[in-house]
Amino acid sequence: MRLLKHGKWALPAFLAAIALGILISVQLQIQKKVNAAKAVNDQKVAAVQKLVEKAAQQKQLLLNQQKELKKKVDMYRDKPGEVSPDVKAQIATIGILSGETPVEGPGIHIEIDDRKVSGPYTLTDHLLQIVNILKYAGAEAIEVNGQRIGARSYISSSGPTSPLVNGVPISRVGGTHWEVEAIGNQEVLKSYVQTVIDPYTSTFPDLSVIVTAQLVQIPGLKTLEDFTFAKPVQ
Repeated sequence: MRLLKHGKWALPAFLAAIALGILISVQLQIQKKVNAAKAVNDQKVAAVQKLVEKAAQQKQLLLNQQKELKKKVDMYRDKPGEVSPDVKAQIATIGILSGETPVEGPGIHIEIDDRKVSGPYTLTDHLLQIVNILKYAGAEAIEVNGQRIGARSYISSSGPTSPLVNGVPISRVGGTHWEVEAIGNQEVLKSYVQTVIDPYTSTFPDLSVIVTAQLVQIPGLKTLEDFTFAKPVQ
């Protein structure tokens, strides 16, 4: 009688043990994948941080160059007489570098639609990362919602979804999305900008970011700031 009773429960217990073993195995596999994904994401974050640091260094170099170039432009503009073609070409280049001159050329167009995003997504931080990585990737001109990014430009926030570019409030284009455009090597720009887009779209599935290679037109800066305190070293 005891053997029969023991045999009655042996099979269910055996099947339960198998099921438990399968569940543990599946859980271990899932955890392994999660750990691998986290490691990849940590590597991306570290890479982006390094790129941002390098972009900050490049910005300072550009600021120093801008001081010297603006001084030369002012000198040639005030100089009487005929200006040589070489000097005119230099002045045109300086206008592009300072952001004063509207430009066009091959580049990329980025559309960011965050209307459905919930959670700790901060548009201003995302825009800053995109602009910094574009600078690092060699973009020759950048604009955000029609606002040109110059050497002294800045992006700040007056609220979670109310960014300011050069102190000017910007809003969604057509009430749907935000735009960033850059001129430069299209393949290089696309490759670099994906390093700061992918972590966001992975974390926020409702965030839509579309990058398109196309001919881009970028306006000049609305106003150019004068230097009051910074002077060239004699």
